[in-house]
Amino acid sequence: MSPAELEARLLRLERDNSLLRRVLATLVVVAAVPLLAAYVPANDKIEASEFVVRDKGGAVRARIYLDELGKTRLMLKDKDGKSTVMLSSGEGAAMSLGDKEGKSNVVLSSDSAAKGILVLESDGKPKAVLSKPKGFDAMDPLDVQDPWASPE
Repeated sequence: MSPAELEARLLRLERDNSLLRRVLATLVVVAAVPLLAAYVPANDKIEASEFVVRDKGGAVRARIYLDELGKTRLMLKDKDGKSTVMLSSGEGAAMSLGDKEGKSNVVLSSDSAAKGILVLESDGKPKAVLSKPKGFDAMDPLDVQDPWASPE
């Protein structure tokens, strides 16, 4: 065997030895993970200031967070990143349903400032507004005729 052949063989053996050490180290780590996980105590509570759900491409599809006014919000987005559903709570609750452009089409609100249901046109102008009649709080609920009741 020539010195060049011996040197090539030695380099190949060193490379194979290095690869074998890396494979063995990886196997030890993979085997140790389940053993270490068994010693971690189970936690029945997850806490964070914000939860974000992303799709496989990394785009945000959902968020649960507190806004700058202290209202809790849940926002769902479509694949194009447009906000399609927004739930919020603070001084009442509200739900907004959006279209493919991300504009609100229907808003349901129990907020003290704006109770009711609002249906919007695509340009943002109100199409229909349903709200609580004035003086309803002072009325006895039994005095209000149920429109779905069968006639007597």
